[in-house]
Amino acid sequence: MSKFNFNAPITDKTSYGLVAINIAARLDCDILPIGQPSGNIPKSVIEKLNNTEEFDLNRPSVRLFHQFDLQTIGNNKQIGYTIFELDTFNRVEKAHLKSVDEIWVCSNWAKEVIKNNGINSPVKVVPLGVDPTIFYPVEFQSEDYVFLSAGKWEIRKSQNEIVEAFNRAFHPTDKVQLWLSMHNAFLDTQFIQRKRNDYINTPMGKAGRIKFVGPFDKQAGIARIMNMASCGVFPSKAEGWGLETLEMMACGKPVIVTDYAGHKEYCNADNSVLISTIGTESAYDGKWFFNQGNWAKFDTQALIEAMRKQFNMGHTVNKNGIKTAKKFSWDNTAETIRKLLE
Repeated sequence: MSKFNFNAPITDKTSYGLVAINIAARLDCDILPIGQPSGNIPKSVIEKLNNTEEFDLNRPSVRLFHQFDLQTIGNNKQIGYTIFELDTFNRVEKAHLKSVDEIWVCSNWAKEVIKNNGINSPVKVVPLGVDPTIFYPVEFQSEDYVFLSAGKWEIRKSQNEIVEAFNRAFHPTDKVQLWLSMHNAFLDTQFIQRKRNDYINTPMGKAGRIKFVGPFDKQAGIARIMNMASCGVFPSKAEGWGLETLEMMACGKPVIVTDYAGHKEYCNADNSVLISTIGTESAYDGKWFFNQGNWAKFDTQALIEAMRKQFNMGHTVNKNGIKTAKKFSWDNTAETIRKLLE
């Protein structure tokens, strides 16, 4: 594989940034950062940033970013690598997706969405991954059964439904806890605090059964919390990939997920507790989604039953999840890219 130009955000503060760092660390590329690099960046990636003085415009270019912002640089093959959650694109998004020579997505679900929207550009599936040097099983068993929901606070992530289900599934005397690692750099901190207060003021919250953890400066922090938990709960209405779900699997934990969208690339009945969906509904949260497309609906009762079932089973090891995480490593992501650029 020849060297390529990689245009991406270099930061550990966003999902796109984490993906970019893991790819840049494993492949021969010159980096054109989107925005200012920030956070804990590996030395090998910093060296590539520092050594980039003049780009060869005749190399292939890969831009890892949103589907509405895929302007690439160069005279050679131009590739847009994008992650999205909904099933419908607007006019601007379609224009950007059609502007590149090739589109990379991380799941076959996303590939179908591209085709269903009438975009005929070549589409390749490049799955994302997990770092096994950070996320791996560590023997730990708490007295209580601990559910963990980790990731951005967004309506599509279903934190409201998770808290509702937890309160309906359990009693304050049950030996069970819900840990929430909920944050979003693009939301007012006062809003996040109000949501925390809402959750604390539920019956299980008042009983001290709901706790907040993070955010963490390094991924090792969330990996430690994942190993302290008993089960991951990620019933997203829409998901491009779901880094935390795969990371939880790598730690050997059961995961509860919706049977829909991007995480179906690696979530199945053998390694996950799947929540059946009941069709789709217009995606609206008043912040990022304004009825442009659709996302999944699910019955909260199904989530309640899944949580009760896992609680009754007690602490278990998700052996098939560990096997899945080994298959979907960042090394394998890099190898897929290497082959596509040969």
